Amino acid sequence: METLKLWGSVPRCVQLLNCLNVENLYRLDVDDKIWLDIIEDKGEDGPPLWMSDDGVRESIAALLECDQVMEECECLDAEERTLKQWLREEIDRTMAAKLHMSGMSFRRLEMCLNNH
Repeated sequence: METLKLWGSVPRCVQLLNCLNVENLYRLDVDDKIWLDIIEDKGEDGPPLWMSDDGVRESIAALLECDQVMEECECLDAEERTLKQWLREEIDRTMAAKLHMSGMSFRRLEMCLNNH
């Protein structure tokens, strides 16, 4: 990435990240602060609400379920559109076959299909 920035292939406002020390990457101690998920900047006493408040945890679960329901609705809507298109095509093919068997010309058949 440094090379790309030197060549001007990266916008000037991009800040390069510091390189990780690979030697110490897998030497994390169990008691290392990296494992603490508590934000100390807010000056709160105790763990964050998502860890300690049952109402917050239940709300998070309800929000996730709501998101899943919305995703499922989108999938079902897409499936419905696909099925309607397939059904329309099948109806058109069936009408074409029926009209063909009745001796109607292809030109008249196209006109009939365009009117539906």
